Amino acid sequence: MCRVLGAGRSGTVYKARHVMLDQYRAIKQIPARQENREEPEREPVSLKVLSIRDPHYLRCFSHERSYFLVEEFLEGESLFALVSRRGSLSKAETVSYGIQLCRIISYLHHSADNPILHLDLQPKNILLCQDVLKLIDFDQAVFKSCGRRAARRCGTAGCAAPEQYTDEPLDEQTDIYAIGALLFYMRKGMFPNAGACPDG
Repeated sequence: MCRVLGAGRSGTVYKARHVMLDQYRAIKQIPARQENREEPEREPVSLKVLSIRDPHYLRCFSHERSYFLVEEFLEGESLFALVSRRGSLSKAETVSYGIQLCRIISYLHHSADNPILHLDLQPKNILLCQDVLKLIDFDQAVFKSCGRRAARRCGTAGCAAPEQYTDEPLDEQTDIYAIGALLFYMRKGMFPNAGACPDG
């Protein structure tokens, strides 16, 4: 372990060095939720499926009362930081990043028989690593089959689709709505709802 990279509502992220490979990794520790055992453990379950199907993702394991997600260590600037620093992006940049984002979400939606919904597409969850877009933080992710009964619904104001504030079922269109909001954000430097800011 090298140092703590950050901590939030879903857990703590550490920077670590793989001793044998001499490569850095990001390790996210997520405490197992004890208060509601019927609620799916969102991030570990979703990412464990991805790690099996795509080695680019990560490995997931549990120990005592925590889950540990081992991911590649990404160095880059968040979309939020980029837009805060520069303002709105060019049309060419927006198209390039938009295409990359759509490909990632298409992969999530088609990576398994039961599609994975990210449900928190927002500027702080998108890293730009030498113009390559990386999607992070799957804390809100669920399988589509859990979309109707998800007890814990969170989202970022300005990005979250209307159904995330109700008991309506969540599906692929929920993520697609957020993609549209992000494209607007990249071009205008704000969300379609001008009163909303990406602080969530």
